[in-house]
Amino acid sequence: MQGRQVARDVARRGAALREVRSVGDALRLAETVLLAGGQRQARRNAWASVCENRRYAADREHVAGPVQGERRPA
Repeated sequence: MQGRQVARDVARRGAALREVRSVGDALRLAETVLLAGGQRQARRNAWASVCENRRYAADREHVAGPVQGERRPA
């Protein structure tokens, strides 16, 4: 079943091979061919979580100030 889906994806993206304009396009095309839909979605969800955590940490640092190298008075 999964093999058929990949074959359809490859056939559908065949024209896209001529339209690869950047490294990002090439990586997305390779991802489409190599990963099944569920794995691809899980990877995107994981990356979205990483980005959200980084934004949250940046907001905390902005409000509280940088933690590294600071010393409290004795």
